[in-house]
Amino acid sequence: MYTYSTHGNIRTKYPLERAYTDRNGNYLSFILSVEYQQSNGDWVDAGLRWVINGVDKVFVMENGFKDFPHRVR
Repeated sequence: MYTYSTHGNIRTKYPLERAYTDRNGNYLSFILSVEYQQSNGDWVDAGLRWVINGVDKVFVMENGFKDFPHRVR
């Protein structure tokens, strides 16, 4: 069963997960894979979406980041 974005053009069949929690209670939320609907109606896999301290699956689908930031040394 899929969960859809508010506009119905992004969907996922994966749960919202928590991967890492720090000592201050912050955590990484992620969805393993989301799909975007193309103009021809086909769905295309767009990969992982993640956000810090996210509890709403639709918010993560619509506003989450797709790449992890690189460490700056």
